[in-house]
Amino acid sequence: MSKSKIKFIATILVVIVILGTATGLVGYFSNWFTNWDKFNPKNWFNDQNEQVQDNSGSVLNLITNNGLSFVSDKIPYSKFSANGIAETADSAYQLKAIIQPSIAENKNVSWSARWNNVSSDWSMDKDIADYITFDKPTTQSGESVVLTCLQDFGEQILITASAEADNTIKATCSVDYQKRIKSVNYAFKYDNNNLDNVTAEADGVYRFAYTAELKSYTIEPIPVYSAYTIDISYSSVITGKFTDTFGFGSDTTLNNLSFAGGLNVPVAEPVLSDNAVAYINYVTNLREKETALEFTRALTTIQSKYLKLSASDKSHSQVINANEAYNRGKSEYDNASDKSTGMRLCVLNIQKHILTYKPKDTTCTYMETIQISSLDTFLQNALACNNENKGIIEFFVKYSSGDFVYDYKLVVGFTSQSLQAVRNLDIDNSEIII
Repeated sequence: MSKSKIKFIATILVVIVILGTATGLVGYFSNWFTNWDKFNPKNWFNDQNEQVQDNSGSVLNLITNNGLSFVSDKIPYSKFSANGIAETADSAYQLKAIIQPSIAENKNVSWSARWNNVSSDWSMDKDIADYITFDKPTTQSGESVVLTCLQDFGEQILITASAEADNTIKATCSVDYQKRIKSVNYAFKYDNNNLDNVTAEADGVYRFAYTAELKSYTIEPIPVYSAYTIDISYSSVITGKFTDTFGFGSDTTLNNLSFAGGLNVPVAEPVLSDNAVAYINYVTNLREKETALEFTRALTTIQSKYLKLSASDKSHSQVINANEAYNRGKSEYDNASDKSTGMRLCVLNIQKHILTYKPKDTTCTYMETIQISSLDTFLQNALACNNENKGIIEFFVKYSSGDFVYDYKLVVGFTSQSLQAVRNLDIDNSEIII
C-alpha cells in the first residue's frame, strides 16, 4: 500500500473520531438531543442583569457571583408533579451552584433564604418558609435544588448559595413578585345607588329585578391584586353580547358593564275622537268642484273643523298627517294661476301625502340597541333564559399587561319573580248596559 493511501486512510479515521467525539459532546450537553438550552447564546453567560421569569409573578435576578457559578431554570407547570411540586404552588425553579475551582475538596453547598428587609411593614413577623421553600437544605456542587414559590409576597427575597467549607464563597440572587390579578370583585349600583349583598345564583348568573323603569344597573369590576414587589399597570377591554337564548340582538356588541332595568315602551296614542275622524275623512275625500268658489268653501270647512279639534286630537299622528296633506294641497291651489288646474293639483297632492301615513311606531326598544315587538314578548324571552339556566347578556372582561392576562365572563339577567309580576290591568271600555 502506498504512503499516500495510508495518509488518506489515517485522515479519514481522525475525522471520524472528531465527528464521533463532537456528536457525543453535543448529545451529552443537549440531554441526548432533547434540550438545546445550553446552545442558546443567551444562556452562555450568567450576567448580573439577567432575569429568569416563569409564567407566575415571581422573578429571579442574579446579584453576586463570588467563587460560585449560579445557574437557574424555571420549571413549567406541566412538570410540577414530576419534580414533587404541589400543583397549588405559584411557581418553581431549579437552581444549581457550582464551586470553582472543581478541585475543591469540600463540594457541599448550603442554601438559605431571607427577606431583603426583615423590618419592612410587609415582612414583619412573616415566616419566609410560608412563601419560599427548598426541597433540600444542602447540595453537592452542580447538583440541583428545587426552589418553590408557594404564594405571592410583598418584600424582596434573597437566595444565597454558600460553600460549606468557606461561607464567604457564595452566590446570591433576588426573588421579586410582579403584581398579578388574583380575582375580581364587583360593585353593583342601580341608578347610582349602591346595591348590597348581590350574589350569583347557582347557575352563575347575576339576576336583578325587572323594574320597568328606564334606569340601569351598572357593574364596576374591582380587581383583587396579589402582594408584589414590582408594580404593573393593567388595561381592560369589555365586550358583551345578548345570548342566543334571549332571542334578540345577538349581533349587537356592548362595551360597558350596564344592564337596563326596564324596556322603553312607547306610549300608545289616544283613540281618535269623532271630530278627529270626521276631519280626516273631510281631507281624504276632498274632490274637485264645479266652481272655484265651491272648492274654496270646502277648503275653509276643512280648516274650521281642524281648529275645533282638541290639543290631544291635534297631537295624534294620523291628524298630523292629514293636516300636512291639507296644507300641501291648499298651497298648490293658492299658487295656481288657473283654478281648475289648482283644484286638480290640490287633490292629487292631498291623496299622495295621505298615502304616506304610517302609524306611530309602537316597537319597544331595550338598551337603545335592539327592537322588540312587544313587552310580553320581551318578558317571555327573558324568562326562557332563566328556564335554560342562562342570562340575557354575557360580558367578557380582559385585563392585560404584557404577557400577563386575566379574563373572565360575567353573565346578567332578571329574576323570575320580577318578570312574572303583574304590571298592568286593562278593562274593556265598551258600554255596560243592564
